[in-house]
Amino acid sequence: MYGDDLSTERPNSSVSDWREEVEDAHDVVFTFYMETWTNAVGAEMYMTGPRLLATLMSEPSVRRLLVANPYRSTPIQWVRRLCGQRAAPFPRSPHRDLVNPRRIRRSDPTSVRALERVYSEYDRVLEVAAGRLGAVRPAVITTSPFVAGYSTTALIEKIRKMRL
Repeated sequence: MYGDDLSTERPNSSVSDWREEVEDAHDVVFTFYMETWTNAVGAEMYMTGPRLLATLMSEPSVRRLLVANPYRSTPIQWVRRLCGQRAAPFPRSPHRDLVNPRRIRRSDPTSVRALERVYSEYDRVLEVAAGRLGAVRPAVITTSPFVAGYSTTALIEKIRKMRL
């Protein structure tokens, strides 16, 4: 995002600059922490996570983008839907998708072992969705401390080893 609009036009860049960037394109998985796509759009991309996502969505060097909402409680989502609340539409395309992981529980567990289990399953949901999108070795960008701390994706494991 450049300025306050969601355009993909970048200041002071020529078409040839864009072509070079696009040739070096990367696949990205972006995960929210507390907010969802609907929250982000409703707040006009005001908070840090949504603004980062807006940048990723307009960045020509992002070839494929998978956006992941945090876990949401299936029973709560059913009640909201029955009350007439609907999710904001996501601009899906062959190179961009949104995944909405569901579970029964409303909040995250508190034990380390349970968090590892929960976020291992979250990883599987992301891997399946990224595979459907055709993402190849996607970079994982997260605003969630739980995804950062308990994820088992290969990229995050590699970063953890580098820190040791």
